[in-house]
Amino acid sequence: MVSLAQQHREQHATSHGTPAVAGTACTSGTLDNHHRAMLAKLQADVIRIRSIRSRERRNDVKGGLLGEYADYLSIVMNSGDTSTNTVLVQCCIWALDAGNYGLCIKLAEHAISNGMESPDKFTRTLPEILLEELASQVNHSDQPDHYTPYLLTLAELTAGQDVTDEIKAKFFKALGKAQYSHNPPAALQAYRHAAHYGAKVQTIIRKLEQGVIDHE
Repeated sequence: MVSLAQQHREQHATSHGTPAVAGTACTSGTLDNHHRAMLAKLQADVIRIRSIRSRERRNDVKGGLLGEYADYLSIVMNSGDTSTNTVLVQCCIWALDAGNYGLCIKLAEHAISNGMESPDKFTRTLPEILLEELASQVNHSDQPDHYTPYLLTLAELTAGQDVTDEIKAKFFKALGKAQYSHNPPAALQAYRHAAHYGAKVQTIIRKLEQGVIDHE
């Protein structure tokens, strides 16, 4: 089975040919100027988002803003520059918040593979932010199975990264919840991983070991 990460690599190679040419055509000076302009825009957008009290409204605004960064992000990912790009990393987090999981995975693959760091305001690393926030969305969803492919792809992208045990426990517990109804054996494995990192999931592990599935 082809993973989402691999699919995004293949789609990026075929469907983003024009931006790739544009990215290589930019002089370093032009790219630097573009980057400064995007950083200034990001700072203004962050201030705007912080002024919104409603989480739902904030996430709607984030989703609407992402398109305004699309051309720049495409150029950055085709430029060959692997240094931390604050705009790209912030857009990756915003995409997750806004439920644009395809874009989030695409940006995460680029950022994590190049060792990009999270913005200064965060105490967690980028892998930790993505793992914990996606797990939180799963736990608050009435359709957790919808998240399974994104959870699996994010697990693949973050394998080997330095992540706290607490966040690993949350993530694997969410993965177990997502797989519970349609793939009990995989859910059992995920819950066992969660237990290994400290999650209190022994009751559900016993149910799965006994073949007892509670369908809500």
